[in-house]
Amino acid sequence: MLIGACAVLLGVAFHLLGAWVSARQNDRHSMSAASGRFAAWLSQWTRGLQTAGWILSIIGALAFGDAMSTSPGVSIAVVVAVLALVNGLPSLIVTLLHRRTARG
Repeated sequence: MLIGACAVLLGVAFHLLGAWVSARQNDRHSMSAASGRFAAWLSQWTRGLQTAGWILSIIGALAFGDAMSTSPGVSIAVVVAVLALVNGLPSLIVTLLHRRTARG
């Protein structure tokens, strides 16, 4: 359970850092329609942070699901909830903060 909690916390930190860097580096750049990539050079580093965040969130979610193994339904619900919170919430927070500061 401790390994799961540490993995989830690191996953959230990596997701937050990756989303924040992505929001800052692409502030005045438009996305290329052909390749779907931004012109900034930090995009590979950002993608690495987000990939590490996904891997750590999967490890943490499976650890939490294993600890809650009283019934299969509870385990599945815990895994899905942890994955949704760890992977979705940091990006949503940074996006909302970035949009608020971009408008003035």
